[in-house]
Amino acid sequence: MIPVRRGLAFLHRWVGLAFLCCLLPACLAGSVLVWKAELDAWLNPDLFYAAPSTSPLLDEDALEAALRAQVPKIRVAWVEVPEQPGRTAYASIGNWFDPADPERRYNEVYLDPHTGQILGARSIFKPHLDRREGLIWLRRIHYSLGFVPGGLLLMGWVAVAWLLDSLVGTVLSFHGKSWRRWLRAFVVRRRFWDHDLHRAGSLWLWPVIVVVAASSIFLNLRREVFLPVLDFLQRALPVAWRDPVETAILEWQFPLHTGTAFGLAGRVAVSLMGLVVSLGLLAALRAWWRRRAAST
Repeated sequence: MIPVRRGLAFLHRWVGLAFLCCLLPACLAGSVLVWKAELDAWLNPDLFYAAPSTSPLLDEDALEAALRAQVPKIRVAWVEVPEQPGRTAYASIGNWFDPADPERRYNEVYLDPHTGQILGARSIFKPHLDRREGLIWLRRIHYSLGFVPGGLLLMGWVAVAWLLDSLVGTVLSFHGKSWRRWLRAFVVRRRFWDHDLHRAGSLWLWPVIVVVAASSIFLNLRREVFLPVLDFLQRALPVAWRDPVETAILEWQFPLHTGTAFGLAGRVAVSLMGLVVSLGLLAALRAWWRRRAAST
C-alpha cells in the first residue's frame, strides 16, 4: 500500500468511526422524515383533516382573529389557509405556554378552516415523544441530535466531515486500480459483504450523498461555511450571473435535501440513501471490529 493510499485509508477509517454516533441516527431519522407529511397526517388525522362543512373557508385575517379570540395573548407569526379541500388551517405562533409545563411553548396550531376553532397545538422546541409530536422529536434528532447543546453546529460540522470523507472514500475505491477492478468496486461479494456493502452502497448512491451532505451544510452552517464557499466559487462567474446563480442555488438546497426537487423519485432516492448509508456504517464498524479482534 503506497503512503498516499495508506494515509487516506487511515483518515477515512477514523473520521467515519469518530462521527458514526452522530451520522447514524441522522441518516436513519432522515430516511423516515422524507415521508413526514404523509406519516404526520396518518398519525394525527385530527390535526390535518377538517370536518366537512358547507360554510366558506375563512381567510388569513379571519382565522387570526378567531385564534386571538380563543387565546388573547397569543403572538401570531403567520396563518396558512389550506390549499386542498378537507384540510385544516395552520398557524405559526408564540407566547402560548402549556399549563402543565410552563417551560413548554406551543409553536404550531391547527384550526378548523371554516370556523377558526383550535383543533390542536404542538411544540417544536420541546416536543413530547408520543404519537402527536414524535415526528417533530425525530426531526430534532435529525438536524441537531435532539437536545444536545450546540447540536445544530455539531451536525453541521459532521456534514462537512461526511462530504469530505465521502470524497476520500471514492478516491480509495478507484485509486491505483485498473478499470476492471473499478467495476468490482460496485459489487457486494458474499465473502466480504460487510466491507463491500459499505463501499458499493456509497458508490451507487454517491451523487445523492454529496447533494444531501452539501445541503446539510447549508441548513446548519449557512453563514459559517456554505455562503463563504459559495462566494469564493462565484468569483469565477461573470458579475451579471452571480446574483441569479446564488439565488437559484440557495432556493434549491431544501428541496434537494428532502428529495422533493425531483418528485417521488427524488424522495425515494434520499430515503434509500439514508438506509443504505446507515447499513454501510454498521457494516464498516463490524469489519473494523473483526480486523481489530483478529490482530489482538
